[in-house]
Amino acid sequence: MSILLAKKMNKFKTIISKLLLFIISIFLLALNDLQAQQQEFCRSKAGIGVSANTSFDHNLKYKGNFELIDLFTNIYITFDINAFLRIEPVFDFWFEKSFSHHMLGMGIFGKLNKNNLTFLYGVRGMRYKEKLEYCSPHFYNVFAPCIGLEYLFGNHLSLACEADFVFIYNKSRPDDKAKYMTKPAIIFRFYF
Repeated sequence: MSILLAKKMNKFKTIISKLLLFIISIFLLALNDLQAQQQEFCRSKAGIGVSANTSFDHNLKYKGNFELIDLFTNIYITFDINAFLRIEPVFDFWFEKSFSHHMLGMGIFGKLNKNNLTFLYGVRGMRYKEKLEYCSPHFYNVFAPCIGLEYLFGNHLSLACEADFVFIYNKSRPDDKAKYMTKPAIIFRFYF
């Protein structure tokens, strides 16, 4: 039990260190933009983001109980096509001694803008690959309706909260039951 706890703590420390490094980098880049906050609101068309996520599993034997799965990060490439549409590829990877995880996906979102605040609604489609040492890889298809709220600080930096309602199906093992999860996330984005 303590080995499992130690592994989760190591994952958590890795995620936090990556997130802090990203936030510090964005903060330093945003220092050059302090005067731009006084100018008229103008958003760039492309950006990059990183998130801190967790998942709650709804597939427990006892109804009403949820299991906290894990903490992890995703990397987003954001393209605002126009004032009402966003396309957002997303990817993630994780390596340990006996485990690897890769994810690639695409999201499409409608947007409702009000000053520096944007309400996002849409869907993500993703493909996961997990590989345990001495085992064949497992592939998962993911469908996730999403809602979110993003606040833009100045012209380049934003903070968003998002909730994904995730449906996961293991295509390589059809005997596995589909999973349903809720995935809340905090996303930091930098717009070019």
